[in-house]
Amino acid sequence: MRRWTVLTVGFVVAAMAVPVLGQRWSADEAAVRKLMDSMVTAWAKGDVKALAAVYSVDAEYASSTGFTANSRAEIEQAYVGQFGGVYKGTSLKLTITKVRFLTADVAQVNADFEVTGMRGPGGQPAPPRKGSNTSILVKTKGEWLMTAHRGWVPPAPAAP
Repeated sequence: MRRWTVLTVGFVVAAMAVPVLGQRWSADEAAVRKLMDSMVTAWAKGDVKALAAVYSVDAEYASSTGFTANSRAEIEQAYVGQFGGVYKGTSLKLTITKVRFLTADVAQVNADFEVTGMRGPGGQPAPPRKGSNTSILVKTKGEWLMTAHRGWVPPAPAAP
């Protein structure tokens, strides 16, 4: 009889914990999405400092245009170069396709992006740049920051 009581109490406690865990994940997912939104907002303003601030100090970055960087300071300089050139005056649309929590404080974010408003070397309008990216975010001391970011643009289909 005591065994059934222990099992029943254990089941009730576990059942009560599930909504609490779900709420934590929901709050964390909201925080992760907010961080990604802040990246889009900073992009719209051309604010390279705010863009770099979403990254951890030791973050790794590989953009879809080929820039790479290995710290927040290098990432900021990469954005300075990009916003002084190819991304000057552009808009970013980011559509999160998946948020996956690898642990309680590590998340993988997959997203599709579209950059519009680019100009070619002669100033002529360039087509939108569309691609995908994967980011790894880490929660440290209650704050989510991006620790790795990889963007890519799929190659054009081969001609028949």
